[in-house]
Amino acid sequence: MLAQPFCAVRDSHRPEHRLRPRLHRWLPALTAVGAAGAAVAARLAYRSSATAGDWTGTWRLDVLTALCAGAVWAVMLVVLRGSGGLGHAPYAAPLTTVATVTVLWATRFGSWKHPFEAWGSVLVTSSLAGLAVVLLVLAVPAGFLPAWDSRRGAVQIAVPSLAVIVTAAAVLALQHSGDALLLR
Repeated sequence: MLAQPFCAVRDSHRPEHRLRPRLHRWLPALTAVGAAGAAVAARLAYRSSATAGDWTGTWRLDVLTALCAGAVWAVMLVVLRGSGGLGHAPYAAPLTTVATVTVLWATRFGSWKHPFEAWGSVLVTSSLAGLAVVLLVLAVPAGFLPAWDSRRGAVQIAVPSLAVIVTAAAVLALQHSGDALLLR
């Protein structure tokens, strides 16, 4: 009988109070995996502008796809959360990029002469180097933004949904204009 008023004052035994911080903590990582999946699906589903025999063009498109997935996820965090999104961007965007590169690399695993060297030196290093530049350019002006409340239900739903949709659209745009970007 004494415990009930104490719980009502603390307000700590409501189920939604306990579940929301867990969801809020894992949402960036789950969205990173969803954005990586959308990028891979868009990259593999669309007819590539690079031919099957053009390995340089293929890995460049893979690197740009992974860079695009990580950059879109970082931009979506900042757009929908303000400077509060900068806290998740340094780990969520590289997670998206590495997950995208790894899945794209795994689909072509048998075609590389040195597959692990290609994954590490060509794909991951190139895409993370580009992502570091994007994050630096994004962080400077985003640091001046106010932090918007990211615990609102609309923001928690909008961030993953928009990240997946915008990532797929950006990768499709990248695929469509691949010849101009590959500088052949």
